[in-house]
Amino acid sequence: MKEKTNVREALVPLLILFASFIGVTLCSMIFMAKDNNYDNMINQYFNIGKELYGKLIYLHISKGALVNGMNLCSLAFLFGNFMLVWQISSAKEKKRRKGLLTAASVYLLLQAVVYNTVFQRLLYFGKMGFLPDPRIFRKIYGGFHYVTVIGNFLMLIMGCGFIFLSDLRKKQIPELLRVKRAIFLTQISLAGLYFYMFFSLPDSFLWMSRSTGYISYHSLKMAPYVGGMRAVIWLILLFLIILFYNMYRYQLMRERVSQEEYVFSSIIASSEISTRAFSHYVKNELLGIMAEAETLSAKEKEPVKELENIQKSCQEVYDRLNELQKNSNRIVLNQSRQNLAEVIQSAVEENKAMMEKEGCQILYEKPLKKAEVFLDPGYMKEVFRNIFCNAMEAMEESRREKKVFVELKIYDEEVEIIIKDTGPGLSESISNRLFNPFVSTKSTKQNWGIGLSFCRRIIISHRGRITAENGELGAEFHIYLPLIGEVSDGK
Repeated sequence: MKEKTNVREALVPLLILFASFIGVTLCSMIFMAKDNNYDNMINQYFNIGKELYGKLIYLHISKGALVNGMNLCSLAFLFGNFMLVWQISSAKEKKRRKGLLTAASVYLLLQAVVYNTVFQRLLYFGKMGFLPDPRIFRKIYGGFHYVTVIGNFLMLIMGCGFIFLSDLRKKQIPELLRVKRAIFLTQISLAGLYFYMFFSLPDSFLWMSRSTGYISYHSLKMAPYVGGMRAVIWLILLFLIILFYNMYRYQLMRERVSQEEYVFSSIIASSEISTRAFSHYVKNELLGIMAEAETLSAKEKEPVKELENIQKSCQEVYDRLNELQKNSNRIVLNQSRQNLAEVIQSAVEENKAMMEKEGCQILYEKPLKKAEVFLDPGYMKEVFRNIFCNAMEAMEESRREKKVFVELKIYDEEVEIIIKDTGPGLSESISNRLFNPFVSTKSTKQNWGIGLSFCRRIIISHRGRITAENGELGAEFHIYLPLIGEVSDGK
């Protein structure tokens, strides 16, 4: 229900854009018809028949009402364009631009008042003491209109610019980014065509004489006619429909991503009690083992090397569980600028002996370019170690040659780490739940299934993402992390 409400809210600016464009187009057509500009204007720009043209002339709508309608609709179009940017902005961007939205609203409201025909006539003919000289009035009005035309154009460009800057500044999921860029291209095309068609709006169109009390309206200023001008209106409608479709897609995708993150956070929160209970149980067992080992060591005249190893291993596991239990509620990162290629190289070397002991070969070719990423090397190595161990376990019963391939791909804004094995691949029963806590294909006594969920928490904490799928050889893990700085030669 909440998702549908948010989608409806996001579509409000589009409805404003659509309704205001229809309104300004209809008012313009009727206004031109009442000017008796069939061949020179209305037929060239709108391609309507003479029968409809005749009906428009005799509509019982005053020119003053048409002017006010055109002005209000054109201002509503500008406001809808600005609101569209507001709807697809992040919470931080909304907070930062709240004052700008207020200023834009006041600016548009001021134009609605100043360009109102009743207000203009009151200023010109009224006894308010303002601008007694008609020449001064026209000069100031002309300057104000010139400034607002430029200002309205900048508002259209500013709205498109905010989306463009948001794409550059904020790292996003590629699917969302593609839709957002489609919105940007559609919006800038729509803004350009609209301004080309109705650049002079809003305007009072009044032509007044104080000495004679004469009031008239000058013609609507339109862009110079060129071939294919009649298609502009239909192109604007087409872009509005495309924008409507892309906005609907973007909002649905954003809500689904937020919902997935919420579900994952809920799963992690619900599993924390089980994690602490598991740690408590294992710690107690290790304390018993350590006590027995100490007793055996005391009885022997010469300490047994194996017993010393038991004590050492138990102590390491006990310390590690202590650390995990203390940080079960959150992951505290100690991030710094790191060359990811070297971090991967270090992780491969640290786990190589263990894997070769199990008959597994790990292959990694360090790229010539270095990719600087803001990360915690300790936690990141823990992620790689977990995936390497999973790969080894998956290939235990494999008859093929046991190999793990590690590859680093560097893109413009992010890096991709691909880890592939030659195992049986992922089963369909757990592929969708692979990163959930306590999900494992192994026996619970041997594997509690908390490794990959822990990996995902670490990757998300680094503003990255991790996915798993079946490749040509076996299972494939893809890790994406945002780059910082420029990609440069490793030399």
